[in-house]
Amino acid sequence: MSVDTVPSKKAWAKELGIKNTGLLSDFWPHGEVASSSKKLSSAILL
Repeated sequence: MSVDTVPSKKAWAKELGIKNTGLLSDFWPHGEVASSSKKLSSAILL
């Protein structure tokens, strides 16, 4: 899971040659799922 946008994840996967994997985007509201599961570090939001 990442708080990056879906287009950002697509570019990342393309760069790494990843074709068939699920990438969960927790972008908007920014980090809501990660925050609710206590997985979001406030340090990355600075």
